[in-house]
Amino acid sequence: MADLPNKCDVQQLTISAEKGLSISNSLNQLTFPDRAACAKAIGTQNDLDRSADRHLPKLTFEYASSGDGEHVVTGTRTGDPNAWFFKNESTIYDLPEAARRQPLVALKLHFDSLDTADK
Repeated sequence: MADLPNKCDVQQLTISAEKGLSISNSLNQLTFPDRAACAKAIGTQNDLDRSADRHLPKLTFEYASSGDGEHVVTGTRTGDPNAWFFKNESTIYDLPEAARRQPLVALKLHFDSLDTADK
């Protein structure tokens, strides 16, 4: 975790997300690659926390790849991951507003076109 940006306080962001607080503002201040690295570190920290206390919520992030690398798409907190129903899910991360206005397919095509133009 030594290569994470200064704005990525993994421990504090993990605690906030486990409490169900949004971490969108913090992550959206980072570049796409740093955001993905930070989200992965938060997921790893959550796994470590849950290994000590299985009652903690499960944090999951979804990623998408494009020509310029991996991007965090969503983040979810699941309060009771073992429940069959009523898992108590909430969103902890959303894409920036500008990216949400555009369909993800169009966003991916845009990034892929930039990647192709560089070759």
